Amino acid sequence: MRRYEQNQRRGISLQAYHDCLTWIDAKHDTRDVRKRIDALRANHQTIVSVWSNRPLKDTYHVDHCVPFAFWPNNDRWNLFPTSSKENLSKLNRVPSKQRLKSAMPQIIDFWKLAWNEEQDRTRFFTEASLSLPNIHSHEQEFEAVFEAMQLQVAGVKSRLLVGEW
Repeated sequence: MRRYEQNQRRGISLQAYHDCLTWIDAKHDTRDVRKRIDALRANHQTIVSVWSNRPLKDTYHVDHCVPFAFWPNNDRWNLFPTSSKENLSKLNRVPSKQRLKSAMPQIIDFWKLAWNEEQDRTRFFTEASLSLPNIHSHEQEFEAVFEAMQLQVAGVKSRLLVGEW
């Protein structure tokens, strides 16, 4: 906004602004997180469903905490391991405040396990700072990301009238 006049003189079209605002990756893509879960399991790590805290069997799903249908976001903070049954029953609803609170230990444990290496950690916190409220670019605490994720879930629920699970 500070450069509005300068941009106006440069003749930037409305279409150019629109193109900058479109989602870069509008595909429902959980491959990176699935690969990470598979690598952890191959390394004999027990992966649990964040919603039930039960160990996952051979088949599992990667769930978007904030449903992709309402907010196409494939950031690592938004993707969790869960059972197929839980993910299919959740559908395009957001977790209730109580469900998130109950799942907090599993969510944070998963993040710490999956995104602990420096490169993964950097990407995790960069994505969080770019898409969640109240996360600064130098944030390094998973608990702060969880708090911001709760705000995002509540905001999506209230603005888009998304049902709870």
